[in-house]
Amino acid sequence: MSDDLKYIWDEFNTKTAALCREYPQKVREANPLVHLITNYVTVTDCVNALLAAGAKAICSHAPEEAAQVTGGADALVCNLGGTEYYDAMDLSAEAALKSDIPFVIDPVGCAASSHRLSKCLKLTREYHPAAIRGNYAEISAILGGRAEGRGLDNTKIMTSAEGTCFEKQMMDFARDNNVILIASGKVDLCTNGKDMSEISLGTPALRRITGAGCMGTAVLAAFLAADLSFDSAVSSLNFFALAGETALKACRLTDTGAGHFHMYLMDALSASDAVWKNS
Repeated sequence: MSDDLKYIWDEFNTKTAALCREYPQKVREANPLVHLITNYVTVTDCVNALLAAGAKAICSHAPEEAAQVTGGADALVCNLGGTEYYDAMDLSAEAALKSDIPFVIDPVGCAASSHRLSKCLKLTREYHPAAIRGNYAEISAILGGRAEGRGLDNTKIMTSAEGTCFEKQMMDFARDNNVILIASGKVDLCTNGKDMSEISLGTPALRRITGAGCMGTAVLAAFLAADLSFDSAVSSLNFFALAGETALKACRLTDTGAGHFHMYLMDALSASDAVWKNS
């Protein structure tokens, strides 16, 4: 590795330690098992992101075994892009509630699909997720109860007054449903109904590869499995955003594009792991 690239990874680890405190290390120490029920587009990326961050994954989509698999896991992710797996999601969410493990919803595409939106609201109402993480359009659909978007676009631009109203609606929803609610965008918003945190780190380059949002949600679940707290959720957002920034810096240094960005993102997620330094 060149000295310039080594400096980038060292800088990432320094910033992570300063912003995220002890939570990334808690994930590595706990090595939590996350049951992922996710869409076929991003499943490999989500599993690799978890492994890089110090967790591990199991992916079971069969209703016949999903609840049992969840019962042996430390966290559950239901990614609503996996529309064909909704029966398994219901059974697993119920098992997560009974086992008292963190259950995280990624409402992929629910701004464009009433079917997905209704499933998100049903899972929230019946199985009480620890966190819901989506982009601004998806969270807006959840708050308004209407699917009016297009595809997976996150093109919602708000005035200052609209932004204030949006934040209040987020806080009200989070408080009423006892959930950590996260809206990702240029600035990530994270609230538990009492506190609101804004994460302005990250890079638009994350939108140039598929699965970045799904990976971020998987990493969030690992952090909550290691420490079920609002601070841990905020830490996961900072951690993933910093990884994106670090990957982009590496791309600029090496004059590369999206393919290397994806590779460098995985490198950044694993940069603080001693395995890669000592093996």
